[in-house]
Amino acid sequence: MHVYTCIVTAKTKYHPFRTNVKLALPLIAGQLGQVFVMLADNIMVGQLGTVALAGISLGIAIFAFVFVIGMGLGFALPPLVAEAYGKRDIKSIKEPLFNSMLINIGYALVVILLFELFAPLMYHLGQEKDIVAVAMPYLRLSIYSMLPFMFFQVLRSLSDGKGSTSIAMKSLLVANMFNILCNYILIFGKLGFPAMGVEGAALSSLLARCVMVLVWFVLIWESKEFMAQFSGWTLKLASTKMSSKIFRLGIATSFQMLFEVSIFSGSTLMMGRIGETALAAHQIALNIVSVSFMFTSGFALAATIRVGQHFGNRDSVGVKEAGVAALSMSALFMLFSAVLLFLLRYFLPSLYINEIEVIQLAASMLLFAAVFQIPDGVQVSAIGALRGVQDVKVPAILTFIAYILIGLPTGYFLAFVLEFSYAGIWLGLLTGLSLSALFNTIRFFRIQRHIFPVI
Repeated sequence: MHVYTCIVTAKTKYHPFRTNVKLALPLIAGQLGQVFVMLADNIMVGQLGTVALAGISLGIAIFAFVFVIGMGLGFALPPLVAEAYGKRDIKSIKEPLFNSMLINIGYALVVILLFELFAPLMYHLGQEKDIVAVAMPYLRLSIYSMLPFMFFQVLRSLSDGKGSTSIAMKSLLVANMFNILCNYILIFGKLGFPAMGVEGAALSSLLARCVMVLVWFVLIWESKEFMAQFSGWTLKLASTKMSSKIFRLGIATSFQMLFEVSIFSGSTLMMGRIGETALAAHQIALNIVSVSFMFTSGFALAATIRVGQHFGNRDSVGVKEAGVAALSMSALFMLFSAVLLFLLRYFLPSLYINEIEVIQLAASMLLFAAVFQIPDGVQVSAIGALRGVQDVKVPAILTFIAYILIGLPTGYFLAFVLEFSYAGIWLGLLTGLSLSALFNTIRFFRIQRHIFPVI
């Protein structure tokens, strides 16, 4: 009876799918909360007309580069925290936490300075001037919101790395509800506030990112384990060696994510050359598919944490099981998502705008999006698993090949040389995502077999 009980308990406690789901659900909820804020932004701004929607599309396309590099730098910390918990060496967390904070805040300040110096270049991107005029104030406030966002990145890395993913989830959900409320008030000028339009959406995001930092501290205030990581912070904790390690992990992750964002932002800039209607439809379609991507991003983050903990414990079998579970769950979910996109391809765009031409064009784009759902889910989960074993340099190179050397040129060639128009751009996206999924999945299965020396 005792042996049977132990076997059942072990299966229940350590089943990789169940563990990944338990970790992933709060992460997904937090990610979805942010997507719903983006949905609210676009739906509310869509009521202001096509120019406003195209303006926010341009602003997001440029801000995405800054945002993703920041996320990459923040993602350097979770595998280090997870590894420390896997080794049961909690005291070693304080040093990487402190140095990560220095890097994150420093990055936000540098980005703000660079934007103020080079903002006039916005008018030389080949975009229509009225669209740039709408995008500029949105982009400025979004850039300033990087300061609280980068601070929060460090905080959530601490709690997520332990496996306490519900803390960041609650912080994000509270901030997102606040954001949506502020959107309504500031975009349309309610409760005595002036109607700020697109600029109001960006201001709401800035305020909401300050709120999520405050909520995180409220939630962990009585946790001695978490608060101990902030005690005794002095410049003595600053370490060139640790900062270099975090920066190497973070910058490689940033480039990997930047290459992925580049293919989407590049597609947006190319779509702008086709016309205002195509650009608005493209933004709607990308906004819709971002919802399904957030689910698989949750699975990928869970893979980073679980793989990182097994990596710290030198458990090669656990590394493989956690990675396979993430890949499988992402593929299955994205198959379901593809079916939904096909069935609802006309209804979903109608939530954003009433212009029939934009709705029909967005529906056509969603057919391409349905096809690349599974490759998109697999590639992000494979990269998340690789990040858990702190393998970030090679995935960055692989994504560069898939997106920049193949995906973007393919989209341009099909759209403007063969004159496939918007369809060519979306075929370029499909090509890049499929190759990234193939390359990084092969990389994970190769590296997990040789991660620890055989004794």
